[in-house]
Amino acid sequence: YTVGPKGRELPPGKGTAKEGAEIYTRSCIFCHGPGGLNGPHNSLKGSPRLPFPTTLWDYIHRAMPRKLVNAGVQERQLSNDETYALTAYILHINGIIGENEVLNADTLTKVKIPIEPVKK
Repeated sequence: YTVGPKGRELPPGKGTAKEGAEIYTRSCIFCHGPGGLNGPHNSLKGSPRLPFPTTLWDYIHRAMPRKLVNAGVQERQLSNDETYALTAYILHINGIIGENEVLNADTLTKVKIPIEPVKK
């Protein structure tokens, strides 16, 4: 299933940025670097690339983490709780939510990701 922008398809589960930091250190830091910066792959800190937090949740759940030896293959699918926690962590390192805010199917849909206008 795919989770749309309104999040109607979000499954049960919950997580905080504090919990997500531990998962990030185990599964994500190798590609995205400490604190989401300076890894060999996309930086996770800075201007958001996804306009909806539900899209971020969906992408993490369906595509991450990748295998180090073959980035085209998903290593394993994260649990719903792990996905909520990692989503919270990424939102937290970008200053969007607090470290102890609980994300779940209800609270995630209320998060607003600020989108910066394109500079000309």
